Amino acid sequence: MMMSFSLPSLLSTLVVILLAVDFVHGEMKPTKFAKEVVCEGCHAVIAETNKILGKGKRTEKTVTNSMRGICEAQRLNQYEFSPPTMKKVCDYWTDNYKTEIKAALMNGLPEDEQEIELCWITTDICRGVDRSNFRINKYEGPSKRKILAATKASKEETADETVDEAVDEPPAEKKEEAKDEKKDKKKSSKKSSKSESKKKAEEKDEL
Repeated sequence: MMMSFSLPSLLSTLVVILLAVDFVHGEMKPTKFAKEVVCEGCHAVIAETNKILGKGKRTEKTVTNSMRGICEAQRLNQYEFSPPTMKKVCDYWTDNYKTEIKAALMNGLPEDEQEIELCWITTDICRGVDRSNFRINKYEGPSKRKILAATKASKEETADETVDEAVDEPPAEKKEEAKDEKKDKKKSSKKSSKSESKKKAEEKDEL
């Protein structure tokens, strides 16, 4: 029996598949929300926590305490999506990315760069999101120049770390060569001590 699919259902299936691929690329933990909603949630988490923290000194304790009240629906009515939706996506962030949020908030960078750190570099969930169609929250997001500079610096830092690891940790072949060399040294050392002992014994016999 042939199954028939309507065009809207096929399109919605395709959207779900595309979103799933996108989340895998961005290493996001599973969520039912579209990418735009999760990106807006990322922005809201950074913005609302900074409102609570203000300009005071930031410690792990103050940041942790400030994160407790940010997902209340009444705080989230100026964002693009409805407060109940924003509450759920905010909870998604604080439940799954607490450590990453803290790291972004405590890095001493300006707020827009904290957002780049969390939403473009750590997860890249906001990459490719077009905010020009947003009707409620007219926030354009961090400047493209800053995003490019930060992502480039992050890639260079990762490359440097990889090089350092390669220098610190020699390849398996080199390790094997070093082991063989050590063994050869031990053998030659034993041989020389044996020949030395033999020589001394012969000298004794002659005396």
